Amino acid sequence: MPDRLPKLVLRGVDFQSDSLQLSYGFDGELQAATPSLHAITELFVANAAHGAFSAGVPLAMSIATTQPAADSQLEYVLSRTRGLERHAFQCLRNMARRLRRDGVLARSIGVTGSSQGPAADEPLDWPSEQTEETSYSRGSERIEALIVREDSDFAKSRRCLVRIAGVPDTASVEAFEAHVRPWYLLLEAGGYAMPIEWPEDSDCIAGSVSQFDEQTIEIAVSRFQASELAWIALANMAVSFWGAQSIERIIID
Repeated sequence: MPDRLPKLVLRGVDFQSDSLQLSYGFDGELQAATPSLHAITELFVANAAHGAFSAGVPLAMSIATTQPAADSQLEYVLSRTRGLERHAFQCLRNMARRLRRDGVLARSIGVTGSSQGPAADEPLDWPSEQTEETSYSRGSERIEALIVREDSDFAKSRRCLVRIAGVPDTASVEAFEAHVRPWYLLLEAGGYAMPIEWPEDSDCIAGSVSQFDEQTIEIAVSRFQASELAWIALANMAVSFWGAQSIERIIID
């Protein structure tokens, strides 16, 4: 049932939006809901800053809290958002839904852009089995061409292998681990739970980043209970760190 997810409505949001107004509607007290909603907003921005939602282009986004219009609403201004893919907000919607575990009942997420987009509200389809491929952010054609998918038999333990055209040193591998850490946290927060599970019912468990062989870095996930589109965000982040020219291929199995 679509109404089990917070309603997500975009207005005038596209790649040209320099800033975005973000508002959460929820049931309950503002003081109780603020820490959890602020945490998922910061996590969303951290992933955007590392290129997850903009085809490998990192965004220097920042957050400012504004005065809410009502006690049951929390509002932010996101700055320097040009290039952000609008479907990225599906991840925020999933994370907001998962906050039911913490007693925060999010009803709606509204995003208003600075571009001259449609004047009418645009509800964004929720990620179902039929709409999954078009409901989440994608990579560019160049990034998609780097990805090789191998048969995983839908195992709970999954991994991504990034092969570099060169030999990365230990410091670079450690810096890359820090770069993709927000992606691990996004998985664990239910950002890509739909349509595999309702966000509050999913449980992803992060793994580790290590050097698989001389030219290959392994990003392991101990339990992957999420949409396959989550790997696109990771591939975007890999490209934002190493550069498309430095990556020979990205293997997902």
